[in-house]
Amino acid sequence: MELFHGSPVTSTRYSGLKGRPVPATGGTIIPDGRRTCPSCSKNPCGIVREVTKNSLVDHVAELTQGTKKDAERVIEAILTTITEALAKKEKVDLRGFGSFQVSDKKERQGRNPQTGATITIAARSVAVFKPSKELAVRLNEAGLRSQPD
Repeated sequence: MELFHGSPVTSTRYSGLKGRPVPATGGTIIPDGRRTCPSCSKNPCGIVREVTKNSLVDHVAELTQGTKKDAERVIEAILTTITEALAKKEKVDLRGFGSFQVSDKKERQGRNPQTGATITIAARSVAVFKPSKELAVRLNEAGLRSQPD
């Protein structure tokens, strides 16, 4: 029996994605277009195209051979620390990954696309992520660059 874009079904485990069975082999495409993670035994973890907080917790728990509760506490602590630093307008530098910082956007004039009326867009602060050179090189070596249409 074949399922999921020609991949043979090799497992009856359920993915948690509406109860659909997934192949046990890693790196295959599932019906919603995401790929399974070859390093996770719990397929699919959603690591390739979409990383949610829950999939990140599952992946970290598996890689560290810890519990999901411990992994969730660690991830929550990291995210809280980054958020608090950004709220104080501090730069967060994660060597080998990238840096987060706050950028202030000035008040500006814009147009309502429906009416064409001029409106004032308020000043605001936004979080900005800049990838490190190491991350950029690693992504380019992995062939993850987007392909032209």
